[in-house]
Amino acid sequence: MKKYIGPVLSLASIAMLFYIIYNQKHQIKELKTSINGSVQKTRTIDSLHTVIDSLSSEVFIEHTNYERYEIALDRLRDVSPKSAEEFDLFLSTTE
Repeated sequence: MKKYIGPVLSLASIAMLFYIIYNQKHQIKELKTSINGSVQKTRTIDSLHTVIDSLSSEVFIEHTNYERYEIALDRLRDVSPKSAEEFDLFLSTTE
């Protein structure tokens, strides 16, 4: 019986070594897949930030134009109230 213990332990050690190598390769594949997924998510997030920045710039420009319109309309009310009323009426009836 003692002469079989050495070879059995050697076979068990070799089997464990192969299992560890297989498991390690499997984990490496999973990590590569998750890294690729996170790279794609990062690219998506970066592109969304670019869109948000672009929209923020457009909103700023439109807000500036709105403020200019309001200032011009206030000046028109000071200079010619009748024209300002006419313009307000025209603006309210136009869709």
